[in-house]
Amino acid sequence: MSQQLFYGKIQDFSNPIGNGSNSYIRVRFDAATNSTTLENVTDVTGYLGLANIRVGQQLVAGGSFSSGTTITAVDVGAQTITVADLPATAESQELARISPAAGDYYLASASLSRPNSTDPTFNNITGSDESNYNDSPVYAILGQAANSSQQIINGRFHKYTISEVIGRNAGGTEASLYVKWGESGSQADTGDELFESVQPTPLVELSKNDLLAPIFSRAVTNLADLNAGQEVAAYQIETVNFFDDLVQTDIYYTGSLVSKNNAAINFSGSGVQVDASGSDGVVVRINGGGGGEGSAGSSGTSGSSGSSGSSGSSGSSGSSGSSGTSGTDGSSGSSGTSGTDGSSGSSGTSGSSGSSGTSGTDGSSGSSGTSGSSGSSGTSGTDGSSGSSGTSGSSGSSGTSGTDGSSGSSGTSGTDGSSGSSGTSGSSGSSGTSGTSPTIANDADNRITTAVGDGTLNAEENLTFDGSIITQNTEYERRTSEITVNAGNTGTLISVSTTDYLGLVIDYTLLGNDGRARFGTVRAIFDSSSIAIDEVTSTDLNNVTDLITFSGTTGANAAIIVDNPAGSGFNVTIKAFINLIER
Repeated sequence: MSQQLFYGKIQDFSNPIGNGSNSYIRVRFDAATNSTTLENVTDVTGYLGLANIRVGQQLVAGGSFSSGTTITAVDVGAQTITVADLPATAESQELARISPAAGDYYLASASLSRPNSTDPTFNNITGSDESNYNDSPVYAILGQAANSSQQIINGRFHKYTISEVIGRNAGGTEASLYVKWGESGSQADTGDELFESVQPTPLVELSKNDLLAPIFSRAVTNLADLNAGQEVAAYQIETVNFFDDLVQTDIYYTGSLVSKNNAAINFSGSGVQVDASGSDGVVVRINGGGGGEGSAGSSGTSGSSGSSGSSGSSGSSGSSGSSGTSGTDGSSGSSGTSGTDGSSGSSGTSGSSGSSGTSGTDGSSGSSGTSGSSGSSGTSGTDGSSGSSGTSGSSGSSGTSGTDGSSGSSGTSGTDGSSGSSGTSGSSGSSGTSGTSPTIANDADNRITTAVGDGTLNAEENLTFDGSIITQNTEYERRTSEITVNAGNTGTLISVSTTDYLGLVIDYTLLGNDGRARFGTVRAIFDSSSIAIDEVTSTDLNNVTDLITFSGTTGANAAIIVDNPAGSGFNVTIKAFINLIER
């Protein structure tokens, strides 16, 4: 560790993922009701998987663990997860979502900015929970506090220690981080949360013994865009967590004050024994003190008899000390026995471990979201688009051009018989009159025509096309949509009235400006007050597209929103066929 503690910042990471998140890890597993080990664990495309699961995280599954359970062990090679509770039901390849423990967060692809080029990089930072951590410095972030509704609490920040660093790039300037609550008690005790949105955040080195964070100035190079107050957040945090616990000790002897405000007390002498007691106390034992004082007696040879006082450690010899000064030594022996009473206090320290039990209760939220994934078969509705080819029947009207053949009769006026012969071929053109426009039954605006089989057409009442929307049976519509969403922005793929429609299925292709791509299906059902949405995707092509997500809003209109966070690093174009279901 340097003479002064390091401070810098991280930025451009994905939104912090906390307890209860639906967008972190998803896996499938087999479960038996008599075993806490979940087997045949497989990853789900579009999410982080088995390799990112950590002990202490929360697992929720609709059937077997609807209220959630805590992960106690992970074996990536054996594809197993061990949890704290038995499954409520036996399952085969049940879908589960996994989120960090309460007070823990995952920050993906964070970029590190440093005031000086010689400052540490992610290559120098080891998480405090990593297997290769060897008493090197502990680092932390000073995160913006928010309430349970994720509204920023201005001027309030919390310390989260870095427990693991993964995915470092070669230069050590980018990595993904696991962080955990770094203050006394638990995050739940405060009622606050980490603000789960991307913004520049201080990253600091903590002091070795008491893990105190430094304060700094936002005027330092690369730190100007931090939130107001983050530069002194460490003082606000440590005032409560450290300085308020500092104790100065007064020393008394037989009820009289000897010395005030002592920060250190030193003990010496062959008869003194000092032992640690609990996390913050000591026990002092003074053995055979009476004998030692006897040797100091000024009365010549009589002092030697004091040495026999060493047996006084049993305490009984103290009464014989009434003769001269040696008696006073006995009284000091009695004070030694009172010191032993202090040792009984050490047993009280075991109670402090109970506080950790409060973590994890938040995991039960939102488990119902996993139920929708089986509906992906709805995409087969795309075959209906081939009906539009029926419009080619109208080309029969071109038969009327046959009437031009009648002009061949003018050929008879020529004396040149040879040219007249060509005119006879014109007379055959008169047969073209049979090519007049076919009869269209049930003709009406926007109806798609189909061949009846007898040379006539039928305008289909239940299949219409207005130039952009195909409607079938007046209850099903098919539309197209194409939008481009740049990094750091959102876009509306479709917005429809909740009065007229109750659901939709979107088949889409996603194409990044750097060549990455995926195909997927989004389904939504809604009314004016709520919307439920799920997604099934293909394997990514060329590079990952996990950061591109779909969400829904509702009210008078229901809308499907595409989110491309600033940390993605690419722009994306969405092309979609949309099947709408009318009420």
